[in-house]
Amino acid sequence: MTWTEIAEQLDDTTGLGRRAAQCQAAAWSAGLDPAATRGLTGAALALGAAPGDLMGQVAPWRTDRAMLAAADDLAADVARQLRRVQQTRQAVSADLQAARAELARASAARPPDLAAITAARRRIADCETALEILGQVALRLGYARTRLAEIPGDLAETYQAANRHVQAGGILPYEGRWLTGTGPRR
Repeated sequence: MTWTEIAEQLDDTTGLGRRAAQCQAAAWSAGLDPAATRGLTGAALALGAAPGDLMGQVAPWRTDRAMLAAADDLAADVARQLRRVQQTRQAVSADLQAARAELARASAARPPDLAAITAARRRIADCETALEILGQVALRLGYARTRLAEIPGDLAETYQAANRHVQAGGILPYEGRWLTGTGPRR
């Protein structure tokens, strides 16, 4: 397997993107304010989810803890994938240096070793292509990891006003019966 093939496999983050999109869709199904799910939205899109996947029909989260646990699991998987990408980049970089050294030796030989030159150039091209792919996927995974780390803060912002109200001695509506300015449901 070539380095480019390995890089292309690591570049496939659609499974992670689908999981992030499902987390997002479940949050919106639960009625969570879209501002509280900015991190999930950014991570899902960075990982390759289609925008329509963010609004899929899925069961709502039953609790905030369930959503945060799923987001934590996703963040751990994104971090593992990023580590694999970084380790692969190091291996490819080392192989690129070795291929360049082989090219120099083959070119310096008298007469030049044309077969070794061709093989070294092919290896160099493979390494450079792989490094380009790995650089892009590392950026996407890093961005997704950053966005997933924002989720607890985004969720906390959603509840800040209500928490301040309760801490000041206020009482929240029973079972979420908020004044909405609309007529009663029948």
